[in-house]
Amino acid sequence: MNISTNLSLSQKLSPQMIQSLKLLQISNLQLEQIIKQEMEINPLLEVSETVQETDQAEEAGEKENSEKETTSEKTEEDKEKEEQTEKDEWDSGDLEFREERVDLQESLNEGFDLGYKFSEEQPVERFERIPVEQDSLEKNLKNQLSFIHLNATEKKIAEYIIGNLNSDGYLTHPVENIASEMKIDKEVIEEVLITKIQLLDPPGIGSRHLQECLQIQLKSLKRGHSLEMQIVTESFTELEKRQYQEIARKLGKPLAAVQQAVMRIAKLNPKPGELIGLHKAMTVIPDLIVEKIEGKFAVAINDRYIPRLTINSGYKNFIKTSPTVTKQTKKFIREKINSASWLIKSIEQRRNTMMRVMLAIVDKQIGFFEKGIAELKPLIMQEVADVIGMHVSTVARVTNGKYVQTPHGVFELKFFFDGGVGKALSTSNEMSATSIKDKIFHLVGDENKNSPMSDQEIVEGLKKIGLHVARRTVAKYREQLKILPARFRKSFN
Repeated sequence: MNISTNLSLSQKLSPQMIQSLKLLQISNLQLEQIIKQEMEINPLLEVSETVQETDQAEEAGEKENSEKETTSEKTEEDKEKEEQTEKDEWDSGDLEFREERVDLQESLNEGFDLGYKFSEEQPVERFERIPVEQDSLEKNLKNQLSFIHLNATEKKIAEYIIGNLNSDGYLTHPVENIASEMKIDKEVIEEVLITKIQLLDPPGIGSRHLQECLQIQLKSLKRGHSLEMQIVTESFTELEKRQYQEIARKLGKPLAAVQQAVMRIAKLNPKPGELIGLHKAMTVIPDLIVEKIEGKFAVAINDRYIPRLTINSGYKNFIKTSPTVTKQTKKFIREKINSASWLIKSIEQRRNTMMRVMLAIVDKQIGFFEKGIAELKPLIMQEVADVIGMHVSTVARVTNGKYVQTPHGVFELKFFFDGGVGKALSTSNEMSATSIKDKIFHLVGDENKNSPMSDQEIVEGLKKIGLHVARRTVAKYREQLKILPARFRKSFN
């Protein structure tokens, strides 16, 4: 055991630096919430009203011009009367409030605004639109029960079954277990399930497996004696494996008829519960906008709803001029001034960094912005970091969870960073995985359905358009695009 002195260098992030890094990786919507929170805890922060004051000045100018035009039409006698009336008001003290002075110390203690900006119009608080309430699957089915004649026991069983349905509308709880838990005969539970629950809307609710779900839906469509029902009932195993030729042989039906029946089966809904209580996808509000203006692409930050902040100058004058202010008060005001100043600088730095990153992306991916996904090039964050002269971690923070509106749609910024896989035969340059997937998708879409392309044929097709891609890569991308193998895509028409 000994005591020693050690001198070392270490880098520690101040709270302000941590806040600055945090602002880089949040979206504009999150930034708006943070600004509101900061304005609640920091009395020196206020919204800059430069634009509003300009509009008010213009309105005042128009009003003044209008008054001048009206005044010019008045007679000298009317002017004298107005001047005399105004003088009487001053003498009587009716306008005495114009000469009142504001007690700064009292205003500070009471928390009033020291910026001397009085406005009858209060800022409008914008709230997120509240979505329309939607019934859950359980609530919707129980409401349907009220229109069915049920005795007390049947209603109890029906509600118990509904309570055990999963989000897809399937009954995963075995009927035997329900009978044991409710101490009711299995046959009674089965009867309520088949004759009551499975007749509710949408068709397929209360199914115990996919085969039963498809059978219920076919019955509801009056297709109980169709080829589709025969396939689902007698050849469901072959249907799952897409063995269409085996189904045709087993049922003694033409192969083309079987395939057409399978296509009609594919239109049924394997998850009927999803039709009730679906939540709408949240709308993505882009953080940046890229538009082509006069032949060149321009980048803009979509932050017009984010308030511009400024520091209330009244507090600065107060600590300089007021003789009664205490040291504690001065310290508090100075701390809030520093905090507000750092926040404003951090927001501005965030804007500049986002602009620089987006401009670099546009420059590197100019082919995409001109022609679309097919021209997307391989790009890594380090390349953008080298262009803007910042660390790659800064680029990662900027691109995290942010979206950009382009002429070809709204994309996440990370969409533009795609590793190179295949090579263009003409230039030997690597192609991005996204662009290769796009070309595979279009090749398969344009193929002859009676003779679909194998993975090797897709490789040859890509070579014809100047791309060299390995067959295993084509197979992997085809699976990611959810494209079936060639034998399952074949049409027998």
